[in-house]
Amino acid sequence: MARITNQKLSDDMAKVTKDLGKLYEDANDIAPWAAPAVLAATKAKLIEGEPGENSKLKRFNPESELKRSEASTLTYRLLKKLKKI
Repeated sequence: MARITNQKLSDDMAKVTKDLGKLYEDANDIAPWAAPAVLAATKAKLIEGEPGENSKLKRFNPESELKRSEASTLTYRLLKKLKKI
C-alpha cells in the first residue's frame, strides 16, 4: 500500500480547490471531502452547475438539496457515458 504524506495530501487539495475556483464562484463552500468528486463529475460533464452572478463562472450550491430533475439528468448522463443507453 502506498503511503501518502500530509504535505502531498495538502498539495492535492490545494490543486482541487484552485481548479474548482475556476469553475464555480462558490467553490469555497464545497466540503473538502466532496471537492475531488465534484471536480471529477464536472470534468466528466455529469454536472454543470447553475448560472452564477459572474458571467464566466457557475454556482454549485453545495448547501441546496438535489432535485429529482438534477438527479435524473446526472443519472442519464452517466448511463450515456457508460454506453448503457
